Amino acid sequence: MQKIEGLDLNIKLRCLYLQENAIMVIENLHFLKDLRILNLDDNCITKIENLGELPYLETLQIKRNRIGQNGISDLTGLLEIKELSVLDI
Repeated sequence: MQKIEGLDLNIKLRCLYLQENAIMVIENLHFLKDLRILNLDDNCITKIENLGELPYLETLQIKRNRIGQNGISDLTGLLEIKELSVLDI
């Protein structure tokens, strides 16, 4: 899987496991207002972004990606996640 898409009807989803894919961009998750856990381990993501519209996101697993290749700016999207309490990067 290379893109996150087709989840717009799953508005009550609380956990989403998308590890071990070829995802390059965090996108199309803004419909998932109840999402609490997001696993994006082992993908090709270069930047943490587009997670600010997930008001209940508590756990983000995003290790073994390509984050940081462009410097600290790849992490600024973490500041948008208000309820984040677990980060595995």
